[in-house]
Amino acid sequence: MALVFHAQGEHGKALEYNARALAICEEVLGLEHPNTATTYNNMAMLFEEQGKHDEAFEFYLCALKARRATLPEGHHYTRQSYESLKSLYHKMNAGKSEADFESWLVRQLQQ
Repeated sequence: MALVFHAQGEHGKALEYNARALAICEEVLGLEHPNTATTYNNMAMLFEEQGKHDEAFEFYLCALKARRATLPEGHHYTRQSYESLKSLYHKMNAGKSEADFESWLVRQLQQ
């Protein structure tokens, strides 16, 4: 349903249904399941489209952590989460270097 509402431009309803899906995934599958990671990523994309960068950032980070925990090194979904997070980081922190992002990311992944 979230995808349908998103396609119709009803972002509030898309977020609502995606949040429901996320709650189910977290409860049934756990925080580090690949499907949960996809749902985190979907939440992040919805928030980013609405200009809610702080919320998007949080969900992209959750998606990356879950994917790194469950998928093989170098998996394309993990790379997708990494690239989305990096892009948003640079959008939110104009003028920061690649090294700044990498050192920030290492700290975040250790938490």
